[in-house]
Amino acid sequence: MAREVDTQLASSHIYPIDVSYTIAVKSVGGVSDDYKNQSFKLIEWNPENSVFPTEINSSNFILLKDSNDLWDIDLDTQLQDMFDVISDKGFLLSVFRYQLTEPELALNQMNGKKALKNADLEKRIVDFVKAAQSVGFNLIARKLDSIGSVAILFRKLFSEPKLPKKENIIQISSNPEKWFETLKEKIVEQKENESTDESLWLIANDSSKNGIIGLINCLRLEPGGECLRCVFDYDNLIKGSVKFTEKPYSDILSNDLPINVLKNGKVGTYRHFTLNKDYDKKESNDYFLNVGHNRDLASLQWYDSKNLVTSKDDYDLINNKTNKIPCNIYSAGMNFRDVMFATGRIASGPQMLFTDCLIGFEFAGRRADTGERVCGFDMSRCYATSIDANDELISRIPDNWSMDDAVSVLSTYSTVWYGLIERAHMQKGESILIHSGAGGVGQAAISICQFYECDIYVTIGTEDKKKFLMNTYNIPENRIFSSRNTQFKYKIKEITKGKGVDMVLNSLTGDKLDASYECIADCGRFVEIGKFDLQMNKQLGMFSFLRDISFIGVSVDQKLYMKRGFVIRFFEWMHKNCDNGMIKPINQNVFKAEEAEKAFRFMTTGKHIGKIVIRTREEESNKNAKSGFTPTKKLVVTRKTYFNPNKTYIITGGLGGFGLEFIHWMMFLGARKFVLTSRHGVKTDYQKFILRRLASLGGNLKQFATKVVVSTHDCNTSDGTKKLLADAQNLAPIGGVFHLALVLNDCLLENQTYDKFQETIDSKTKAFENLDKISRELSIDLDYFVVFSSVACGKGNAGQSNYGFANSVCERICESRRRDGLHGLAIQWGPIGDVGVLADSEINTSLAAVVKQRINSCLE
Repeated sequence: MAREVDTQLASSHIYPIDVSYTIAVKSVGGVSDDYKNQSFKLIEWNPENSVFPTEINSSNFILLKDSNDLWDIDLDTQLQDMFDVISDKGFLLSVFRYQLTEPELALNQMNGKKALKNADLEKRIVDFVKAAQSVGFNLIARKLDSIGSVAILFRKLFSEPKLPKKENIIQISSNPEKWFETLKEKIVEQKENESTDESLWLIANDSSKNGIIGLINCLRLEPGGECLRCVFDYDNLIKGSVKFTEKPYSDILSNDLPINVLKNGKVGTYRHFTLNKDYDKKESNDYFLNVGHNRDLASLQWYDSKNLVTSKDDYDLINNKTNKIPCNIYSAGMNFRDVMFATGRIASGPQMLFTDCLIGFEFAGRRADTGERVCGFDMSRCYATSIDANDELISRIPDNWSMDDAVSVLSTYSTVWYGLIERAHMQKGESILIHSGAGGVGQAAISICQFYECDIYVTIGTEDKKKFLMNTYNIPENRIFSSRNTQFKYKIKEITKGKGVDMVLNSLTGDKLDASYECIADCGRFVEIGKFDLQMNKQLGMFSFLRDISFIGVSVDQKLYMKRGFVIRFFEWMHKNCDNGMIKPINQNVFKAEEAEKAFRFMTTGKHIGKIVIRTREEESNKNAKSGFTPTKKLVVTRKTYFNPNKTYIITGGLGGFGLEFIHWMMFLGARKFVLTSRHGVKTDYQKFILRRLASLGGNLKQFATKVVVSTHDCNTSDGTKKLLADAQNLAPIGGVFHLALVLNDCLLENQTYDKFQETIDSKTKAFENLDKISRELSIDLDYFVVFSSVACGKGNAGQSNYGFANSVCERICESRRRDGLHGLAIQWGPIGDVGVLADSEINTSLAAVVKQRINSCLE
C-alpha cells in the first residue's frame, strides 16, 4: 500500500511532499522483493514479544490491519502506545473484518483455528473503539465495504480546542455581496500572519443550495487558506449564530476537520468514491448485444434497449422514408462478418454513421402488432429481444420452418443467390469450387448447386466436416479437399485435366485466395464473399483477365442498405423455392442469450458445422399463436445513454467548443432537435462552419436531418427562461437540459474584485436555478437535467474560488432534484485541452494531478 501511495503523491505534483513510510511485518524475509529497496522502511514486529513496534517513535498517521495475532494483546496498552507515538492532530486508521465469508469460515476450521462467529468480530470492533476513545482518540468516521471489512478512522487531539473568536466566524450566504470583502480581508490577514494557529470558520446555513463546498476547496489551496474550516448546514437547522460549546458543533470543533456537512441529523462531508463495478447494470427483459470500445470478444455484453427510440421520420441510407414495424425477436443468426467487426479485424461501413452497434443483421420473430411469424434483415442490432424493423426488409416465415430454420436461411442463401445466380449467372451443369463447404454459406451453395446439377468441388477444415458433407450431401470423397493448405489447386487441375472450374465461391484469404484464383477456367467467374482481403486492398494479377474471367465482389450488406427492392426480390425467390428442394434450412448450433460470448468464440475456432444461432426466447408450439407469447428471460444488462429523436434538447452555452462537439455526440446517440443558448448568438467562423456542416449532413442524409435553433434569450432572468422553454416546446417536447454556460475570471481571492467574482457565479448559477424552478412549475418531465461542473469544485483549484462556489451551487440543485425524484446530474470535468474555454484562452490550469483530456476521450 505504501508504494502505491508514494507513487500517487509523486505523480500528483501538488506540493513537494516528502513522505516517510515505515512498514511493520512479522518477518522481513517473507516480504516480496518488490517491496524491498523502496522509499519506505521495513521493520520486524512480532506481537508475541511486544504490543507495538519500538522502532516507531513519532508518526502523523498509523494504519493498523487487525488480525488474529493481535487479539491476545492488551488493547489498552497497545492503543496507549499508539496514542503516545502519534503526533497531535494525527490519525489512526484501523481495518477490521466485521463479517466472515463461507470460505473463510471453512478455512479457519481446516487450519484447526477456533471457529469465529460474526458476533466475535463485532465484539472485537466494539472493544477496540471503546479502548481507543478511553485513551483519548476521537472517532471520526467508519466505512464498510460489501465483502466484510470495515475501516475506522480516529484522530488524536491532545490539546483542548480553542473557541473561535467572533470575528473569525463568517456567515457564507448565497449572496456573496454580504461576505466577499470580509472573507478577502481575513484571507490576506491570515497570509500575512503566518505564526497564528487560529482557524477561520465559514458557516453556511441559509440554503441547501449554498456553494460553500466548492468555495472552501479552492480557497484552502490559496495562500492563507490552510486555516479555513467550514460548517455547511444542509438541513438549515442552525438558528442564529453557531454555538461551538454545544453538540454537534463542539465535536466539530474538537475534530478540527476542514469540511463539515450537517445533513439528515449526521455530520459528514462530500467525497469522491470509485463507482461500484456494477454501477451501470440493471435487470431487463429488453436488450441487445454489442461490443465495447475495445472491440474484442471479452467486451461483448447485453445492453438495455428501453431507451432506444425510433424517429417518427425514419430514412434509410438512400433517403427513402421507411415504415417501421415493431417485432419481437426469437432468434438471430451469426455471421463471420459479426466476428470480424467484434474483434476489430475489419473496419465498419456506412452503417457506422447510423448506429453505435455493428453486429447482428438477420433475425426471426413475431410482429408485435399481429403476432405473425416473420424473418428479416436490418442494418444491425438483431442480437436482441425486439427491433423496429423496416417493413421492406421482413417477410413471413414458411409454415414448415421453425424460427431457427428461418435465420439459418437468410444471409446464407441470400449471399449465394446474389453471388451465383444474380451476378455470376450460374448455368445448369457448370463446375464450381465451394470453399468452407460445411459452413452456412457453403451448405447453401451446395444445396443450390445440386439443384442446378453442377459438378461440385469443396474444401473443408476438419475430418468431421468431410464426413458431414459426404453423409448429408453425398459429396464424393475425391471432390473434398483441405482448406488448410493450397494443395486443392493441383488436385482440381488434375481432375479437370488442366481446365479448372467455371466458378469459385471464395471465402479464403492470402495465398489460398491466390490458389483459388488459379483454379478458374477460361471465361470463368471468381465470386468473392470474404471481407478481409477486400478491406486490405489485396492485389491480384491482371494477366488472368486476358482469359476473359470475371471477378465478382459480393457484399450483401451493402445491397441491403443501398439498393431498394433487393430484399423484396430475394424473399420472392425464397418463397418460390422453399418447397422444391432448392432451399433447405441449414443445421443449427443454438446458444442461449447468456451464452453469446461463448457462441462468438465458438465461431472463431472454425469447428462449427452449419449456422450458429443465438436464441433470446423459445418459440411457441403453436406457430400461429396470436397471444400468450413466450416472455424473454431477464438478464443483468448494461445501461447506456441514448437520446430521443422526437424530443428537443436545450444546451446552454451550446455554441462553445465543448458544446459544438457535444451536439455531434448526442446526434450519434439519437438526438435530432436542439436549442442552443448564447448571449451573443453565432459570431465566429467556426460556429458558422459547424452549423453549416450539420445542415449539409441532414441535406445529404435525411436520417440526420437536424433542427438547430440558436436562442439569445437571457436565461439569467425568469422571463428569458420562460421564452427559451416555450421556443423549445414549440420544436418538440423537451427531453433534457444540459448546462454548459460559464464565464471564467480566475484570480486569487486577495486580488479578486467583487464584480468579477459575482459575474462568474451568476453566469453559472442563475440560468440553472431558473431552468430548474420554471421546468418544475410547468411540470416538464425531463429525461436529463445535467450541469457540466468542474473538478475544481470537487478537488479545489487555487484562483477559482468563484467558479468552485458556482459549480457547487449547481451540484446542490442536482442533489435536491434527485431527492425529489427528478433527474439531476453534475459531471465534474477536468481540463479539456483541445476545445472549450481552456483551449480558447491562455489560462494555465494548475489543477493538481489532472492531465488535460482530449474531447474524444470525454465523449466515448
